[in-house]
Amino acid sequence: MRRCLLLGILWVCCAAAVRGDASGATASTAPADSAQTSTPAPADAPTPAVADTARLRPDPAWAWWRWPPVHAAIAIAPLDGPQDILAKEEILADRIDALVIEAARLDTLAAAWQARSVAMTAQLEVLEDLADVQLGGDLEFQQRTGSVREEVVQAAEQITTFAATRTALAEELIRLRSLSETYRQQAAQLREEEESSR
Repeated sequence: MRRCLLLGILWVCCAAAVRGDASGATASTAPADSAQTSTPAPADAPTPAVADTARLRPDPAWAWWRWPPVHAAIAIAPLDGPQDILAKEEILADRIDALVIEAARLDTLAAAWQARSVAMTAQLEVLEDLADVQLGGDLEFQQRTGSVREEVVQAAEQITTFAATRTALAEELIRLRSLSETYRQQAAQLREEEESSR
């Protein structure tokens, strides 16, 4: 009877965890604001390492890599004037703003996983100490210890994922900000040339 009750509790917990993961993934893959849908993602193709990570691990932390690209919208045509270039620079600015919001969201989630990792690690240490005293404990105790150990591993994996995606996102922000500055300089230079030719 006790074994059946334990299995029932474990099944309910697992079902709740799966529902939580699914709802979390849906929430985090949604665009943070309208700027994200109107101004798609990185202008150029990602580096192979980042692309592989995003493809092999469809984690919500990598959702920003799957935003639609902006390179077609910001490509400068030969006849583009200063206003055309500045309009395309605004698209870049919107993308930069969206990435800054995403970076803040990822930092918040990473901090939560870090706190969870610390708490779960401390709990695991207590359980392992109790197991030594109780010579392993009963089946329920062993299952609880195994469950906490899995949560520690999961938290470590999530922290690694957040670190990788934050590094890639920071590099993308640097690249887009540099490109945005180049566009502003190019627009200013064209404006000066137009004025001097009058």
